[in-house]
Amino acid sequence: MGITACENASPPPQSEQVLAWEPVGTWSGEANVQTESFTSTTGTFKFTWEAHDTSSEPGHLDIMLHSAVSGRPLVQAVDHMGSGKGSIYVNEDPREFYVVVAAERTRWTLKVDEGISLILTPTKH
Repeated sequence: MGITACENASPPPQSEQVLAWEPVGTWSGEANVQTESFTSTTGTFKFTWEAHDTSSEPGHLDIMLHSAVSGRPLVQAVDHMGSGKGSIYVNEDPREFYVVVAAERTRWTLKVDEGISLILTPTKH
């Protein structure tokens, strides 16, 4: 008995992986802050920050990602003098985290988003 193949078979649909951003939290202030803990399933983050000096001397903003399991600092996401803003991407192993913001002479805002993968598969019409 022989094996036959169907020549009219269509190829399997192609899937596309897309990175989307899911909000973790937004914080702001003029003082030092430790955020509440949050669990990450991917360990991929986007930190978006802004700092405005509150005196004639340049301010300082330091943002550190910590492990909520051990408490140890993992990544210094921001170390900035003076007014400014920016975004930084951080990759760590998935786990529970918190963020520590240390601020001197600055009014700051911080938004943290987690990167999640979405698999898109085309549908047949």
